[in-house]
Amino acid sequence: MALASTTAAGGTTPRRRTRPSSVAWSLAQDGGDNCTIELKADEWFGGHRAYTPAGCPDGFFDVNRWTVSGNQLQLTDTNNRIIGRFWPAGDGRWSGKRESDGARMSLNR
Repeated sequence: MALASTTAAGGTTPRRRTRPSSVAWSLAQDGGDNCTIELKADEWFGGHRAYTPAGCPDGFFDVNRWTVSGNQLQLTDTNNRIIGRFWPAGDGRWSGKRESDGARMSLNR
């Protein structure tokens, strides 16, 4: 599934759009490392599969799942520990933070 943002009376919220394949995103830390991650459509352990290669910003190598909760896109590990939280920023972009230290992060297509 790919994610899209919609603007409703209460603000911008993520919604799921069905797509047959995964979508590549650029994950970046402000002033730091970046990598390409895949957010896959298939459901897995209460969320959807994610693939993060070595070389991603600190802590994100453990990500293997993504979920949507309210207006947040959450990247988690198998133990449901949230590694990063992101909010829609418009035009296929998401702004967020790394959970461990609050470092500013972004996801872009």
